[in-house]
Amino acid sequence: MKLRQPSWTSTRAHRSRSNVIVPLLLLAVLIALPSAHLSPNVARLFFITLVWITTSIAWNLLGGFTGQVSFGFAVFYGIGAYTAALSINAGINPYISFLFAAVVAAIASLLVGLPTFRLKGPYFAIATIGVSEAVRVVMTNLDFTGGASGYRIVERAPFHQAEHYYTALGMAALAIVISIAVRNSKFGLGLIAIREDEEAASDIGVNPFASKLAVHALAGALTGMAGGVFARYAAFIHPGGVFAFDTSVAILLMPIIGGIGTIWGPVIGAAVYGIVQEELVATFPAFHLLLYGGLLILIILFEPGGVMGLLAHLHRLAKKFGLAPGARPQAHSSEVCSKPESPAVSELVSHPALQPPQGASIVILEVENLSKHFGGLAALTDVSFQVAEGQIYGLIGPNGAGKTTLFSILAGSQPPTSGRVRFAGRDITRAKSFQAVKAGIARTHQVARPFKSMTVLENVEVAFQFGRAARLPHKNVRDEAMRILALVGIDHIPGLPSSRLCVGDQKRMELARAFAAQPRVLLCDEVCGGLTEKETQAVLDLLRAIRGLGTTVLYVEHNLRAIMSVCDRMMVLNFGRKLAEGTPQEMQDDPRVIEAYIGKQTFSEDKR
Repeated sequence: MKLRQPSWTSTRAHRSRSNVIVPLLLLAVLIALPSAHLSPNVARLFFITLVWITTSIAWNLLGGFTGQVSFGFAVFYGIGAYTAALSINAGINPYISFLFAAVVAAIASLLVGLPTFRLKGPYFAIATIGVSEAVRVVMTNLDFTGGASGYRIVERAPFHQAEHYYTALGMAALAIVISIAVRNSKFGLGLIAIREDEEAASDIGVNPFASKLAVHALAGALTGMAGGVFARYAAFIHPGGVFAFDTSVAILLMPIIGGIGTIWGPVIGAAVYGIVQEELVATFPAFHLLLYGGLLILIILFEPGGVMGLLAHLHRLAKKFGLAPGARPQAHSSEVCSKPESPAVSELVSHPALQPPQGASIVILEVENLSKHFGGLAALTDVSFQVAEGQIYGLIGPNGAGKTTLFSILAGSQPPTSGRVRFAGRDITRAKSFQAVKAGIARTHQVARPFKSMTVLENVEVAFQFGRAARLPHKNVRDEAMRILALVGIDHIPGLPSSRLCVGDQKRMELARAFAAQPRVLLCDEVCGGLTEKETQAVLDLLRAIRGLGTTVLYVEHNLRAIMSVCDRMMVLNFGRKLAEGTPQEMQDDPRVIEAYIGKQTFSEDKR
């Protein structure tokens, strides 16, 4: 299931004055609400809605921020409810029982996540349904929890209706604070990178599996706490209620209604659902799940961003027609392109201290007899080479020669079938891509893979946050990211959504993002592909500047003039095997290279 998040996701948007004042005013109203002497039914409606807000925010942490769609949150809701119920009946303070519920639900979420997060896409969602139903059946047959008859809570101390309300209000406020804190943190930036492109996130140092487990535990804890608070209020729980598939669907539906991936969307969605849910169930007891499914389909088809997406759309229309306060004329082009030249690059390339190193250099990357087979297809066979520190090392070959496969192995995206890779004296043959980044290897891709819902600046910031220099103080990250953007010549558009960049700027931004991971070796995969001659020259100057700043570059390119003008040494692959290696001039003069790659007639014409 693919849902769209509203495009305006910059962290600065959440720091505006209105985004602080409005929630505080709403909180003040909610605090004063019990003094209005509400009827029991209205008071119950507000309580249930606050519980739903907590579960909605919890699901949004996983499904909205991380992009993992789960249909099994009733497991954690029910486990929290039963944990709190058993604890309260054992004489434990109710509020301590709520903490127990959160801890037990978090542990359960880890146990569920360990196997299910190894699945991708719809398979993960299907697995969560299976887990949810399995737990419901088990709880229905356990005697000490009352089994199918349910479980009743008997409190020894008196309590008041207002206490339930303020407990739920405090819990919902805590969930909102946690959501804001996660979204504006390094952890949250990594989650959004996973949502946008899990492989690209791993290629800049994010550990997808550990991050998903951590946010799943946090979401499970909040959902379990909500279940515990509800159980105390209801004083009776039943497996067919708290573990029901209906509950999982409701928890998923609320953030989708409001707008997943946002701070306030889950709150709005829960408020809407809380108001209409009981009426729907009472009016259509046999068809409410069908109505939920229909509503879900309608939202996905017509407004995947939910209420928040609709508001964003209306705001853009208001700005377009000059109706919004402080509206400025809007650019008509959907793409933005910068000038290819970067003053910072020109200065670095001409600096005498940053010219190619002379004499012998230390070998930083060593590949020995590397092979990769996909079933019966041999993509690479016994490839060996060495790259000296400070070099720009070129890699050429026809389509299908194995160049990108080699890059994927070096970057940790794929394991080799056999052979060994040593980096700076360490064996990294079986390292994952995020581990390779920590060691000092970063890469770009043939087709740029920006995190589209992030701004240009956030794309580079996330690499600084998770790259080899991840211990950089947070306050310096933005300054360092701007410095890298200045180096590639796009520092004038840091707040622009990366989805609006043209091909050339996307290539430069991805190069900036990879360089921001502070690699010792940068793997550049066809960074000049699809660029004009002027843009190509700018990228080549940028590669020289990066090499001059102390980073070794391993460069794959089909543009022979470009790669031969910038490389110190080169290797030619053909049908997955190493054909030749040497200086660019030696490769031009090698008959095997001329015959297999360049072609005799074309080469002769080029020489003339």
